[in-house]
Amino acid sequence: MNLSRILTCTALLVSLFSFAQKYKPIYKNVADHWAHVPTSVLVNHNNLGKKASADSVTIKEFWMSKTESTNFEYLEFVASIEKTGNTELLKQVLPDTTVWTQKNNHNEPYVKYYFRHPAYRDYPVVGITHTQALLYCQWLTDIYNSKLKELFPQLNAKKVEVRLPSVDEWKLAAKGGLELSPYPWGGPYVRNSQGDYLANFYKIGEGTIRYNATTEKPEISEIPSYEEYMGVAGRLNDNADITAPVKSYWPNGYGLYNMAGNVAEMTSNPGTAKGGSWRTCGYDLQIEAPDPFEGNVDPKAFVGFRPVFVIVE
Repeated sequence: MNLSRILTCTALLVSLFSFAQKYKPIYKNVADHWAHVPTSVLVNHNNLGKKASADSVTIKEFWMSKTESTNFEYLEFVASIEKTGNTELLKQVLPDTTVWTQKNNHNEPYVKYYFRHPAYRDYPVVGITHTQALLYCQWLTDIYNSKLKELFPQLNAKKVEVRLPSVDEWKLAAKGGLELSPYPWGGPYVRNSQGDYLANFYKIGEGTIRYNATTEKPEISEIPSYEEYMGVAGRLNDNADITAPVKSYWPNGYGLYNMAGNVAEMTSNPGTAKGGSWRTCGYDLQIEAPDPFEGNVDPKAFVGFRPVFVIVE
């Protein structure tokens, strides 16, 4: 990172801290918005449920947002910046709504309505860069630390940090306490016993087709998926044409919604988003599936984020 970029980022963080001190916090307490993920050992597996070659890793406890960050939550962030009159910072954090006009999306009305219309307040925010997600997390960190005892009276902490999860943290949370589950809901299929889909994703080939973010086309996976052997007709409609409200479907064992599908979720590693999305295929919903977005940092209509917070002191 060059010197000018460092100075710019520093100035942005100082501005964020100054108005975070005066801003009413979005979340009232841990139980309302955050799910506790206890200290655990993550054992990496491949797509067939077998242990991978990588060593297991112990991950310290953290709290993860029960849902993907919403338009409403991000609008609160934007509105607080608007009130300061800092137009330069405002430009830095606004989502790129033109993502809805990108190739293969064809959803031009969403350019105008998706981010700001009240009908979409509980839908995941998209068109966000990795840097914007980090600035949102820093803003929330400053709010929380300014009123830590008031907001989290039962949390024995002097300082917390809100940030994006690492890939390992994300995978541990997605498993919901089930080491061998290929999907966050604990079973081997993308539909339940009544034939209802368990996630919002692109219904083509279901679990045997994956999305290639480089070519922007679906392709047959090299490794067979459990879904090949399902043999259940089910229902073809998952009630979502694009994204769905963040509390759609069923939460996993940790109480986390949409850890597969809806929008892929950024991690702390730029250019990495896990969990598949409404635009990707059933194969990509698997927790251990390769990341189709790896190395691609451009904002998209099907990539969002879900923060975590950890105790620093």
